[in-house]
Amino acid sequence: MIKNQRRHLFLMLFCVAIIAGCQTTTAIYQGAKAEQETVAVLQDTVNGQQRWQDLYVTVDYSLRQQVNQLVVEGVFTFSDYPQMNMAIVDDFKLKLFLLNQENIVLDYLDLYRTLGNALDEKMPFKKTLEISPDVVAVSFGYEGEFVDEVGSREAVWKLPRRSY
Repeated sequence: MIKNQRRHLFLMLFCVAIIAGCQTTTAIYQGAKAEQETVAVLQDTVNGQQRWQDLYVTVDYSLRQQVNQLVVEGVFTFSDYPQMNMAIVDDFKLKLFLLNQENIVLDYLDLYRTLGNALDEKMPFKKTLEISPDVVAVSFGYEGEFVDEVGSREAVWKLPRRSY
């Protein structure tokens, strides 16, 4: 009987710890500031094909805003650098950050996640999301890990910055 009570107590504490951990990580980027060169103002980019690119990622996308909804649609590919220098992508998350007029992150989501894929694939995405009236811009970002031919790993990221 005591053994069962301990097991139930352990299970309950474990579940609480997992839930608490999720709570602290779901808002990790909220309040961070996006770098100006990564920002696309909604008023300037709605209803047109756009491109966001850096050393690791190329995103061809379009935005459609309808009252309190935003439709983000496009294709994401890896840029030349990882295609020439790495063998595979181990884990990679393309993120979209919703920003206010000061480029502060109000909300964010993963647009695409890829695990163990080749680097020359085109990865389409389409998301429809509810946005608040305070959202006036978006920014792309990512975090991931590549593996080269000999098994060496390279962690990469481009994310909004927190000021401490």
